[in-house]
Amino acid sequence: DHGASYFSPKSEAFADVVAEWVAAGAAAEWRGRFGSLKRGDDSPARRHDETSSSTPWTFELDADAKPRYVGASRMSALPRHLLEHERVSCVFGTRVKAAEQDDDGVWTLRGGSGAALGQYDVLVSSDRLMGAKPPTTRADTLLETSAELPNFRAAAGEVESSRALVGMFGFADEKDAFRKIPFDAALVDGDEAISYVSRESSKPGRGAARELWVAHATPAFAERVLDAQIAAVDRGDDGSLAFAEREFLAAFGALLASWLPSSLPTPDYCSVHRWGAAFPSAPPPGRDAAIADGAFVAVGDFCVGPRVEGAALSALAG
Repeated sequence: DHGASYFSPKSEAFADVVAEWVAAGAAAEWRGRFGSLKRGDDSPARRHDETSSSTPWTFELDADAKPRYVGASRMSALPRHLLEHERVSCVFGTRVKAAEQDDDGVWTLRGGSGAALGQYDVLVSSDRLMGAKPPTTRADTLLETSAELPNFRAAAGEVESSRALVGMFGFADEKDAFRKIPFDAALVDGDEAISYVSRESSKPGRGAARELWVAHATPAFAERVLDAQIAAVDRGDDGSLAFAEREFLAAFGALLASWLPSSLPTPDYCSVHRWGAAFPSAPPPGRDAAIADGAFVAVGDFCVGPRVEGAALSALAG
């Protein structure tokens, strides 16, 4: 649940897909209180006041919020459900490093050691990073192929990626401390560190015994933290994100301070997850929802739009 927080269908085609997921028990509606967090005094004068950071936050409920859905009982329930199809077999823990196509169009996949991983008539890739490596990640993601795949590589090369940083905080036996908080998810307007916060324990199937929250960093905070992490690694220093956990927790506590009886309780679980290429830029007008290069098809949110719905619509087109 660190990544996509929810999905809300905007098209009839995706609404039909979501209905199938709900019927199969792989997804459920998240019946929460959604809105936005803003400073208590958001006047222009106050926004330019150097002391505005001490102004309490207020919550504005979005009474017109559309239905939101989540995986049941975690977001990974959705791909798990898709992989349970009787005609799907899975191999985990194996990187496909290269793909060779013979004169008959048959593909041979190879792992990192060069060992053959089988022969296939058609390849489908849902990872744009196989086509072009963005400057925001150091991971070796490119797929080596004997075929040129010009359409895929051109489309993947056009994508600009933004980095993301997400914190997850768990609080055991602290339900009472959070009982006055009036929201389950909120966009945050004007904070330097946090852009979105959600109460994961309010989602169906997550369990109500503990408080579990997720905070998404602002782009500026994520860039600063991840640049500092890379610099530390380059110096040979500790490249952990422990310093980001402390800053995240401080910002998170400040957001909730108006509703907590005292200071933020000490979490018994805390993790910060990074993505070097989290959000693809919006595709240019006219981009196909799926990209074909002969017996190779590429699908993904980069073809349609950076949302769960974009990925699903691309897969349907592929």
